[in-house]
Amino acid sequence: ALINGLEAQADLSWKKWDVNFSATYTKATNIEFDMSAVPQYGQWDNLHGGYLTYQPEWEGTLRFTYRPDKKWNLFTQMRYVGSMYTQQFENGGLLLAPCQSSLTTIDLGMKYKFNKNFQLAVGVNDVFNKANDMYNGDYWGNTNTVTYPLQGRTYYTTLQYNF
Repeated sequence: ALINGLEAQADLSWKKWDVNFSATYTKATNIEFDMSAVPQYGQWDNLHGGYLTYQPEWEGTLRFTYRPDKKWNLFTQMRYVGSMYTQQFENGGLLLAPCQSSLTTIDLGMKYKFNKNFQLAVGVNDVFNKANDMYNGDYWGNTNTVTYPLQGRTYYTTLQYNF
């Protein structure tokens, strides 16, 4: 495959606020799979075009952080992963390859620094549990459960000690 892409990242701080942005665009073309090792393919039928699987065209993150003082850090983040193909080939040439739906999640969290070496972080990823709404779909509108489901809403606590 020939893959072209673009990555961008920007960070901005102003007084007690931080904004962080990152985005990735990836476009794959001229995709060929060598099928010479597969028994059902003949000698003259070895190369086939198709799709790269589980490779979204767009991904991105936008994060806002508020620092009321030197100890506290409150943040929210939006993450986006675009739809992606889940099979290399079209289904008998009749359908477009199945696609996994895109996912947009919102995360919330906070950090507290007890001192310069010890920090506590708590938060929740995928606040609205959107990963559970994901599906695989095809050209005709048929849907089913994603092959590799994501975990959905997740709570976390982290203690960090630097020495």
